[in-house]
Amino acid sequence: MALDKIVVVGAGTMGQGIARTIAETGTEVILNDISEEVLKHSVESLSDSLNREIEKWGITKSEKKAILSRVKASTDINMVKKARIVIEAIPESIELKRDLLARLDKFCPPETIFITNTATLSISQLA
Repeated sequence: MALDKIVVVGAGTMGQGIARTIAETGTEVILNDISEEVLKHSVESLSDSLNREIEKWGITKSEKKAILSRVKASTDINMVKKARIVIEAIPESIELKRDLLARLDKFCPPETIFITNTATLSISQLA
């Protein structure tokens, strides 16, 4: 399985930032959330953020277009089957994170690498 796709589950502020950083490296990223509305807002915010970078001469319009072309938004959780790396970026709730990781573990290939984005929860408790 190639490392050409990474899935970020959770399209809030952190998930959006993670997806942008990945896309900036030239890697395809699938931004996943349960809400179409959240996904739409996230992609719009990402575009706005890149526009601010253009205004500061940080990137070009072509670079923005390339970055956005590598970000795919989806509500289909089955997209995780296409990725070697899955990054969880959902709200800071041990129950939500444990439930998601358990569900992902059931249908992802055994070699899938799971990464969690947490600042306050114990990784040991999530495992």
